[in-house]
This record gives sequence, structure tokens and C-alpha cells, in this order.
Amino acid sequence: MRNSLRVPTSKYLDTILNTTHLSETLGNKDKLQDWVKALSFEDFLKTITALNNLVQAQNVKPIKSDAYLKGSGRIGVFATQYLAPAVEDRQELLRSTYSAARSLIMHDRAKDAGLLLFLSLQAIHPFQDGNGRTGRALFLLLNEPLKPEDRATSVAKFLDSDKSTDGDPRSNFYHLVKDPRDIDPIINELVANDIFGAQFTSIESLGYHGADFGAALRSHEISPNIFEKLDRMLSERIESLGNFNAPDTAFVQVLRSKGLLEKYRDSSTSGGSTSSEERYRFNITRVLRDFTENDIQDVIAQFFATKKAAVEKVIDIIVHENKYPDSSTHGRTTIKDSLYAY
Repeated sequence: MRNSLRVPTSKYLDTILNTTHLSETLGNKDKLQDWVKALSFEDFLKTITALNNLVQAQNVKPIKSDAYLKGSGRIGVFATQYLAPAVEDRQELLRSTYSAARSLIMHDRAKDAGLLLFLSLQAIHPFQDGNGRTGRALFLLLNEPLKPEDRATSVAKFLDSDKSTDGDPRSNFYHLVKDPRDIDPIINELVANDIFGAQFTSIESLGYHGADFGAALRSHEISPNIFEKLDRMLSERIESLGNFNAPDTAFVQVLRSKGLLEKYRDSSTSGGSTSSEERYRFNITRVLRDFTENDIQDVIAQFFATKKAAVEKVIDIIVHENKYPDSSTHGRTTIKDSLYAY
């Protein structure tokens, strides 16, 4: 429970590090690798669940085995209506995250493992609350020296919620790793490129603002469950940044699969381009008005497939960084390097 008497997260973390050998293990490469080598997936889930309880100032025992599947599916910090991957995909994505982080640590890349764990937990959103603090704590545990004399200031600055002391911990952390709102457009464009190749330089939907949503769906019945999913998905569309947000990408992929790209192309956009690369704009209000519930279910399924692909892309960018040179530096660095803020 959050209140003015809450013990700061960093104090709990400090207590754990002082009463166990965890700090000694994390600060020694050989001990860390030995620990990670013996770490099973089930142990990994218990570890992140315990840490999630810890950063929320909750008792870490008993740990419920399915606690990591209790995420609400919204992340209000990054976008008003961010939707995480489907619950049924989360364990698979957590397993991929575990395998990738384990491999990175075994190959002397603990810093990148911290980056991976932070970004993956943000995107997978496995917990009801505290996903950001859990990810930041993992990053710090794998990257900071965490000496007792440093811990009170360095860890508290990035984890504690008391903004009156040292600013917003999220803003402080974004001096280490970029704000996910800046990272999401990079990942979304790479995922869209996997889907569409070089067919589009950008995708943009026009229409549906506020009350237009209900009017667009008035022509046919939509079950409450599908309506709620679609509403939340479209709310994320409004808040998203970049050329390829996940909702619009999902709509265009379904339009393409049904041969409907030209039918719903916005009338203000020229349809006679012969270029292999073009901006595609479509009228989402018309699509919503015409689509059946089955069509909308196809869009929702594609949306969650895109969400899953985004997490897989984050993992691939970090693990196989040389596959992703950063064009802005003419290949001297990688896209993974650009995810750090320094």
C-alpha cells in the first residue's frame, strides 16, 4: 500500500543485500556466472517475483507461483493506454528473456543483460504493479557497484517514489537508459519492416476521434469483450509515437491480407505511386464501420502478435547486436548502443 509512511524501496533492497551474499555474488563476475549457470527458469521466476514484491515493500514470502501472470495489461507511465502482450504469451516471452539474459551474462555482457531485463519486463508487464521498479532494480544490480557507502544515494535515486528528495526516479533512470517512449518507435519500425519489408515508409490511420468510435461501430453488433479489447487497443494508437504504432500496423496487415489496401486508402493520398517505398494512410473510421466482428478479431489477434514480436525484437537487438547497425552513425555503433542514454 502506498502512503507517506512507506519504507523506501532502496531501504528494503539495502537490507536484502546486507543480510545475504547477493551483493558479493553480483559484484564478482565468476560468482555471478556460477550462480546464473545453475539458475533454472523456475528459479528465475521466483527471483523476479521476490524482487517485485520487494520493490513494492511487500513481504517476499510466500511467493505465489503464478504471480508473474497477474499483470493488468496496462502501463500508465509510458502511454495512457499501453497494452502488454497477451497473457498466454507472457510465460513464453519470460522464458526467452531468461535464456537471453543468462547467455549474455555467461558471455561477459552483464550490462546488456540488465538492459534486456529492464526493457523486457516493461514490455511483457508480468506483474500487476512495480514492473518498472523491478526492471530498474535488476539493471542496477547488474551494473552498479552497490558498495554500502554508495547504495543509499545511487539506488534510492532510481527506485524510490519520494519525489521530494531527489526527483522522479524514472526521469533519473532515463539518464542511464532511454525513456521507453523513445525506444518503442525504434522497435515498432523494425517489427513493421519484418512484416511489410520495404513496402511502406510509414503507416498512418486517419479518423476515429473520441465519440467517432461508437458511431463507427453502430452498424453492427460487437460483443462486450471484443469491444473492450478494441477500445483499449485504439486508445494506445492515439497515444503512440513514431511511424509504425502497433494498432495501425495490425490494421494494415489485416487489410493487406484481405486485399483491401486500396479500398481504404485515404482519399487525400495519391494512390498512383510507383515507388516501392511509400507512406500508407488509411481511413480507420471507414474500416471500423465496415468490418465484422470476425474481422475485428483478426485485427486484435494481429495486434497481440505484433506485441509479442516487439519483445522478441528487443531480445534479438541486444543478443545479436551486430545484426542491427545504427544507420545514424553509419554503422560505427549498433541500435542496441542507442538504447542507452549515455
